Amino acid sequence: MSFLKELLAGVLIIVVGGLVGVAQNAVRDDSIPLVPRSSREMVQNEPTRESPAGKKSGSPEDTLDESLTATETTSPDWPTEAELSSGELSRERLRVLMETGNIIVVDARSEAEFAAGHITGAINIPYDALVDQYDKLRELVPMDAMVVCYCESVTCDESENLARELGFMGYSNVLIYKAGWQDWETSGYPTAETHETEQ
Repeated sequence: MSFLKELLAGVLIIVVGGLVGVAQNAVRDDSIPLVPRSSREMVQNEPTRESPAGKKSGSPEDTLDESLTATETTSPDWPTEAELSSGELSRERLRVLMETGNIIVVDARSEAEFAAGHITGAINIPYDALVDQYDKLRELVPMDAMVVCYCESVTCDESENLARELGFMGYSNVLIYKAGWQDWETSGYPTAETHETEQ
């Protein structure tokens, strides 16, 4: 009988704790969504961009199909539908999108690896320290930003893990540069190092 009472007390504590957590999350300005947004919502919430004709796309009157078509055919400064669907970018496409300034590149490797060399303009949010880096993430990366995560190479899974966690947190536009730092470094594209005086 004592065991049953202890079991029920434990279940009650878990349920009450969960309810308190959900309630606290609901009243926060920076709450974490309990259910990830659908791809339809992601497309509808896509930032407004100028089309070549000077007409703004992404307005409320545009339909979902029109938004996808515009993204795919008239917006070289935004990932295509195929890239959004696959969740990955090639090195060349990453370079092109970085030139537009419409994306935020996030290095998922450790601080030491980042300091030794990284893609120029990238910020460092190590996957292994995501909880500790939460405030920095929220400060530097808006929820509706186009985010591209990378790590060391195709055999590294930190970029995929970070991208998945960002999606759970409510970031609606997250892609992966799967080939990673090794591929970028050997390409001759711009790289940077972080020195102690810069930190």
